[in-house]
Amino acid sequence: MATKVVTIFALLALLVSATTACSPDEYYFPSGDYYFPYGDYYPLQQPFATRTIQQAMQQQILQQAQQQILQQVQQQQILQQAQQHQVFQQAQQSQILQQAQQHQTLQQVQQQQLWQQAQQHQTLQQVQQQQLWQQAQQHQTLQQVQQQQLWQQAQQQQILQQVQQQQLLLNLFNALVVENPTIYRQRFFRSGACF
Repeated sequence: MATKVVTIFALLALLVSATTACSPDEYYFPSGDYYFPYGDYYPLQQPFATRTIQQAMQQQILQQAQQQILQQVQQQQILQQAQQHQVFQQAQQSQILQQAQQHQTLQQVQQQQLWQQAQQHQTLQQVQQQQLWQQAQQHQTLQQVQQQQLWQQAQQQQILQQVQQQQLLLNLFNALVVENPTIYRQRFFRSGACF
C-alpha cells in the first residue's frame, strides 16, 4: 500500500515538474528520496512535497524496522537451535551416563553373584570336609569299639577256657579219687590230716 502511495505521489511530482519546466532529475536524491526545489516558490506544491518526503521517510523507517525484526527473528532462531542442540547434547550425555551406571551396576551385581557362588562353594566344601571328618571319627570310634569288643571277647574266652580247664582238672581228680580212694588218702592224709 505504501508503495502505491509513493508511486502516486511520484506521478504527481512528474506532472508538477512538467508544468514548471524542470527536469525530473532535480526531484530525486541518489538515495531515492523525493525533493522539490521549487516548493518554496510554489506554495501549492509545498504540501505535496512535504507529504511525499514524510512518506518516503516512513517507508525507510518501516524497512529498517522490518530488517531489524528479521534480524531479531533470525537471532532468536539461531538461539533456539543452539539451545535445542545443547539440550540434545545434554540428553545424549545423560543417556551415556545412565548406560555407564547401568553397566557398572550390572558388573557389581555379577561380581556379587560370583562372590556369593564362591562363598557357597567354600561353605559346601567346608561342610563336605566336616562330614568326611565326622565319618572318619565315627569309623575310628567304631573300630575302637569293635577292637574293645574283640578284646573283651578274647578275655572272656580266655577266662572261660581257664574255668573249663580247672573244671576238667577237678572232674578228672574226682574221677580218680572215686576209682582209687587210696591214692587220695596217701596223697592228702600222709601228714595225718583227717576229715
